[in-house]
Amino acid sequence: MKAFFREKLELKGISPLIALDKLVQQNIKVYKVQKKDVQTILFEVKSNEVQKIFAFFSNSCYTIKCIGENLPQKTRNFILFRLGIVIGIFCFYILAFCSNFFIFNVHISGSGSAYATEAMQILKEHNLRRFTVLNRAAIEQAKTDIIALTGIEYVQIEKQGTVLYVTLFEAEESQPIVMQKNLVAQHTGIVESMTVLRGTATVQVGAYVKKGQVIVAGQFVDSKGEVYQTNAIARCTIVQTFQAEHITDTKSKKEESKAIAKAHFAVGGIIIAKQVQILEEKDKVRYIVTLTVRHIEQINL
Repeated sequence: MKAFFREKLELKGISPLIALDKLVQQNIKVYKVQKKDVQTILFEVKSNEVQKIFAFFSNSCYTIKCIGENLPQKTRNFILFRLGIVIGIFCFYILAFCSNFFIFNVHISGSGSAYATEAMQILKEHNLRRFTVLNRAAIEQAKTDIIALTGIEYVQIEKQGTVLYVTLFEAEESQPIVMQKNLVAQHTGIVESMTVLRGTATVQVGAYVKKGQVIVAGQFVDSKGEVYQTNAIARCTIVQTFQAEHITDTKSKKEESKAIAKAHFAVGGIIIAKQVQILEEKDKVRYIVTLTVRHIEQINL
């Protein structure tokens, strides 16, 4: 059922639609999503969830602000004197509650409506059609398949009453956004931290991983133990220890700095510790640089 009071919010950032998907993963319902421009979207949420949303984006690269309150039409009846009216209202709420479990109609809209036929076929393949029982896991799988369509950038699926509303957002470029399935380690080292918004972690914090190893798999398991495929959304940091050698004819601070810069260029990342060992030989000076660096690795963010 619709919230009695809603707040209208504006979200700005590099990928606002993906950020909006994070809110959905946090079980925060959004309404009336509008794409203002490439980096800005407008949407509505329940008033009692506004504070939670501001806290969610407080330390992120996204800017969010409240631009107004949307008050729906309010009908207030003073006192119901007739028993028949009271019974009618009671029956209405019982019917509305039961309708949350069934789909009586499917409505497709949005800038990507040209792909409505393909989207409807995908929904039917996942048993999301008229006169069926709602399956939340099937919605996630259907969203993944619809986004895979050429020309679709993002899809929002939500149920209001007995109607399943599907909003398609067409990609502005000719090529669709290609979402990767698994988060694969690009470096060898120790997993320092991990945040998984979608998918299943295959290693724990503190584990040693090798380059090319899957860190977060693009799948999830429902309460019945069934495995569903999806595109992982995750971020982790890997701490790597790297050693390099720099040989020169002279010993100086300039050559030491050059040795550190050369090693950093080779390994990349953020330096969190460094050590330089200087070995003087007959006609050359050998700088052995040991760097501890932090790599930030993420997928579909």
